[in-house]
Amino acid sequence: MIIFSSSNDKDDEGAAEFQKCISFLADKVGFLSTHLAELLDKYPKLEAANEQLGKELEEKKELVVTLYKKHQLEKQVFLTC
Repeated sequence: MIIFSSSNDKDDEGAAEFQKCISFLADKVGFLSTHLAELLDKYPKLEAANEQLGKELEEKKELVVTLYKKHQLEKQVFLTC
């Protein structure tokens, strides 16, 4: 009967250790789920901001080209006078 009792103790220890592992994994899954939800919430906002910055960059590039052409024309007028 003592052998049977010690076997139960080992089973209880194993079950307790297993329960700790399950609890640890559940905590990690909860954290990852929350983190994923936050990222999914932020992604559309970041995508929209990135698109807006891309548009602003294109506008600035067009402005630089326009100002450069204007400068070149002014130089030509100055040199021909």
